[in-house]
Amino acid sequence: MAIQEYYHSQNHLDLIMSYAIITGIMEKFS
Repeated sequence: MAIQEYYHSQNHLDLIMSYAIITGIMEKFS
């Protein structure tokens, strides 16, 4: 259970990081 929660939180963090990077790239080229 704890392992699943850890994996889920890590996956969520990766999603946030990807979104932040994409947003930064879009702002750079706009």
